[in-house]
Amino acid sequence: VTVNPTGYGRSEVMNITLPFGTAQDTNYVFVTFDQNGVMNAKVKACVVDIQELNQTNKEPQKVRKGFFKLDIPALSDVQLYVIVSSGGPLECQSSDYSCATKINPQVITSSSVMANQYVKVNFDQKGDLTRFENSASGLVEDIDESFKFYYTNRGSRSGLYLFNPRENQTTVSFINSEITMFNALDMFQMLQVYQKESHTKALKTYIIYKEGSPDLMRQLFTEVQVFSNDYIELSYSLKVNYKSQNSEFRAYADDSMKMVKRPVFDPKVKVKASNSVELNGYFTSPCVHGGMLRETYKDANGGSHDNFFGWANSNPLGCTFSGNNQVDIMLFRNIGGNDNKGVNERFLDSHVSSTSFQFYAETSAKNALDMKAQANSKINEPLFSHVKSFVFSQADQVENPSGTAEEY
Repeated sequence: VTVNPTGYGRSEVMNITLPFGTAQDTNYVFVTFDQNGVMNAKVKACVVDIQELNQTNKEPQKVRKGFFKLDIPALSDVQLYVIVSSGGPLECQSSDYSCATKINPQVITSSSVMANQYVKVNFDQKGDLTRFENSASGLVEDIDESFKFYYTNRGSRSGLYLFNPRENQTTVSFINSEITMFNALDMFQMLQVYQKESHTKALKTYIIYKEGSPDLMRQLFTEVQVFSNDYIELSYSLKVNYKSQNSEFRAYADDSMKMVKRPVFDPKVKVKASNSVELNGYFTSPCVHGGMLRETYKDANGGSHDNFFGWANSNPLGCTFSGNNQVDIMLFRNIGGNDNKGVNERFLDSHVSSTSFQFYAETSAKNALDMKAQANSKINEPLFSHVKSFVFSQADQVENPSGTAEEY
């Protein structure tokens, strides 16, 4: 059962995890019933075998996802059935049902582009985001994306409760990138980038939607999974390049109530261990629901511009504005020092950290705040499903009361 918890209608592309069966079990039919019992047997859907980092060995593993588009009225639900067509695509396509399309990956070895009618995003040959273009407004944001870290066992004042590094920030130098692209007809484009080095692994998933709400189609969905066994504070870093020599940047953090202007981190500022400023988290801002970088400047003709690059995040995170035009979003920490705030021993996190983002770029405060509201709904008030698990018998058939479908 898929539920819309918000007070307005939603039109979105969703996904659920599907089981792996036999080779014939790649043919799925998605069927919905609304609250009035009206059936839709031709739900637009596709099946994609993507990668996720395994929580045990921290290596990429294949996961089957079913993507489908739903339109759900406010405060309502839809029953979704997934039928496995053991007879192959001819069986489901010859009836009144529509088989989900199986999307195969394409290996990428050079720079790449994803786009719809609203946005265009560029990636370099390493799979790093380099440009976000709002096609409607003409706004182009050139971006430097990377993972950066501070050591926590080399004289740092950082601990489990504090962020106050005392040395220079370092960029993670990944030794290679494995990049795959999925073009799901007219539903979405997806790029997956797996990067690793001796201690740290990262798996990035980017999606541009071509179906659903136009406001969500104007945004870039990004999921970042990371793990490290080194004593570091690992951040996802985004730097917006200056458009003019007279550009001025301001940084804002979404504290769940409003956008709050926050200071830029300066490692030259000496904060004593007992100083209340450190205890209040001066260097790290709570990005509860996201944040924004605002650039104002005048062009060569004297025209004024006010641009916004913003994001929503799925988990409350610590954001450090490491420069006027740079945000470092802390995703993972292994604590190598004692901050004398209650936890004395070193701390190594054994879990893969997973965080989702919605990125957007706008040319007015009103549009940026509208995008913020839509992004927060997608990330923090998601359409959610109650799932009844698939069970395969020895004959590789789905076991259920009717013998034909599983209810979600």
